[in-house]
Amino acid sequence: MNIRKFIPVNTMIGAIAVALLVLPAGPPAAAVEPTTYPVVIVGDSIIDRTRAAYSSKYLIDAAAGRGLGFPGVSDPGLPADVSGIEAVRRSIPLIEPGGWLVVELGTNDISEQVTTGLFLAQMQVVTDLLPDDRCLVWVLPWRERRYDRALVYQSLIGQGVREQPCWRLVAWSAVNRQIPALFQADGIHPTEAGGLVLAAMIRTAISGGGV
Repeated sequence: MNIRKFIPVNTMIGAIAVALLVLPAGPPAAAVEPTTYPVVIVGDSIIDRTRAAYSSKYLIDAAAGRGLGFPGVSDPGLPADVSGIEAVRRSIPLIEPGGWLVVELGTNDISEQVTTGLFLAQMQVVTDLLPDDRCLVWVLPWRERRYDRALVYQSLIGQGVREQPCWRLVAWSAVNRQIPALFQADGIHPTEAGGLVLAAMIRTAISGGGV
């Protein structure tokens, strides 16, 4: 005997709905943790043009024209760039505990005539963002045509980055002045060989060297 013909359709639908409601739910979806890296580099075109010098252990967040407080130039069709401070802010969660933030910023701040007081305040924002269990490397900027200002900015960075045991400096500016063959005609951007030298200097700073 087909009992379905004795059960009203509405009753069947209601029973099915109730049964579905009381079925045990599956396990909750696991939260997707972001991929983290031992080293994250936030920089401008100096890093952006030499990405090939870094292994997959490095996360690169770099854009031409970027400064600490202003964004760089975005390629057509890509999202607008952010300032160096905001790039650091979004990068912090992607650094492994005990890992390193490398900041290669300051060259465009020199050329944009950012005041030293503003630059110092922006540096303080960056260092305040860094958790105690992360380390910092700052690449000293250089701009030959703004010689005096470059020296002032280097002094400001040097004062701020010597405050903690695992905060270090990379004297890229010294290479710029002493080995011009490693740089392109503008005297700012490294050649391919120069990019490899900078990458090696960053690795040395992370492993315990620096200046």
